[in-house]
Amino acid sequence: MQPCNRDCECCPYPDCILSDADLCEEDLRESERIDQMIASDPEVIQRAKQRKRYEANKAKYAERSKAYRARNKESIKAQKHAHYLANRERILARNRAYRARQKQEKAPDAAATAIERTNNKPSLL
Repeated sequence: MQPCNRDCECCPYPDCILSDADLCEEDLRESERIDQMIASDPEVIQRAKQRKRYEANKAKYAERSKAYRARNKESIKAQKHAHYLANRERILARNRAYRARQKQEKAPDAAATAIERTNNKPSLL
């Protein structure tokens, strides 16, 4: 087996389990530098704060969304209709593909149900 190139993002070995103990001092310093850079990124910090605030106030945000939808029912409906008209072919193709997948997945069940109905049909004699 070839030695690891320590490029985990593009590792050619699907079962590679390079541990921290296998890393040299330089690799550990580089990893630590990247972690600090990510942790000090204002955008990452802001997203974490927003996520924490959302998790703490889920009910409040849900109520706010519900109220907005109630107040703007007609404009939301118009936006959705405009989106449908602009993307009609793509939406219809996606729906056809979904129905075909569902039909394929349920085909064995449908055949079994038909056989069961035939076997359990009451006699008219």
